Amino acid sequence: IEFTASGVLVGYRITDAGVIERKAGAGSYLPITSKNVRVVKATSKFQLVNLNPNFGSLWPPRITITLEVGSQQLQLQGFTTHLQTTVSSRDI
Repeated sequence: IEFTASGVLVGYRITDAGVIERKAGAGSYLPITSKNVRVVKATSKFQLVNLNPNFGSLWPPRITITLEVGSQQLQLQGFTTHLQTTVSSRDI
């Protein structure tokens, strides 16, 4: 996933080892998950919502991220947790 935040291109990716990494600008990708966490599955959904078509304007875009995470420890590999969050920009 890549997007622009305050004029800086920010990117996120998941490695084959199940680590989420983040890059800002021309920098390198750096891990943002703990060494003992393994991301099993990740999905993202970009959504434009128009709750009232009579007004003709869209609500701010929403991004939903779903993760299935587990442990890097061999004896805990069958146990995972599902996490989901939705973010949206808004003027305050």
